[in-house]
Amino acid sequence: AAALEARLRAQLAQAEELAAARDETVALLRHKLGVSEDNVRQLRAELQQRSWQRAEEISAQTDAHAQALAAVRAEAESHREAEGFCRAQLKCALHELANLEHERRLAHLQAVAARAESGSGAEETVRLRLEVDQLRTLTANVKAQLQQAHMDKENARASYLVAIHTCQHALRKLNKKQLERALTLKDKELLQEKQQAEEQKKGLSAALASEKQGLVARHEAATQLLRTEMDTSIAELKKEQANHAARHEQQMKTTTASYE
Repeated sequence: AAALEARLRAQLAQAEELAAARDETVALLRHKLGVSEDNVRQLRAELQQRSWQRAEEISAQTDAHAQALAAVRAEAESHREAEGFCRAQLKCALHELANLEHERRLAHLQAVAARAESGSGAEETVRLRLEVDQLRTLTANVKAQLQQAHMDKENARASYLVAIHTCQHALRKLNKKQLERALTLKDKELLQEKQQAEEQKKGLSAALASEKQGLVARHEAATQLLRTEMDTSIAELKKEQANHAARHEQQMKTTTASYE
C-alpha cells in the first residue's frame, strides 16, 4: 500500500510538471505574438519615416527647380533690360541720323542756292533731284530695317514666352510625376508591410493554436492515463485489502478452532 501511494504521488507530480510546461509554452507563444505586433509597429514607423524623408527629398528637388526657374526668369529679365537698352540706343542713333541728314541736306541746299545765284542753277537742280531720290530710297531702307528690327524683337519675345511656358510646364510635369511615384511607392510599401505582418500574425496564431491543441491533447492523455492507473491501483488495492481481510478472517477462524 505504501509503494502504491508513492507511485500515485509520483504520477501526480509528473502531471503537475506537464501542466506547468504547458503554461510556460503558452506564455512563450503569447510573448512571441506580442513581439510580432511590436515588429509591425516598428516597421510602420520606419516606413512612415522613409515616406517623410522621400517627401523632404521631393520638396528639396522642387525648391531646386524653383531656384532654376527663378534664375531663368532673372536671365530673361536681364535680356529684356538689354533689349530695352538696345532699343533706346537705336532710337538715339535714328534721331542722330535724321539730324545729320537734315544738316547735310540743309548745307547742300544752301550750297545749291549759292551756286544758283552764281548762274549754274539747271545742272544743280537735276543733281539735287537725284540726291533727293537717293535720300528717299535710303529713308525707305532705314524704315524697312526698323520694321525688321521690330519683327525680330517680337519674335524674340514670343520665343522667350514659349521657352518660359515650356520650362514651367516641364517642371510641373516632373514634380507631379515624382510626387505620384512617391505616393505609389509609399502605398505599395505599406500594403506589402501590412500583408507581411498579417501573414506573420496568422502564422503565429496558427502555431499558437496548434501548440495549444497539442498541449491540451497531451494533458488530456496524461490525465486519462493517470486516471486509468489510479483506477487500476485502487482496484488492486481493494483486491489486496479483500485478500488480506479474507486471510485475516481465515486466520481468525483457524485460531478460534485451535483454541477450541
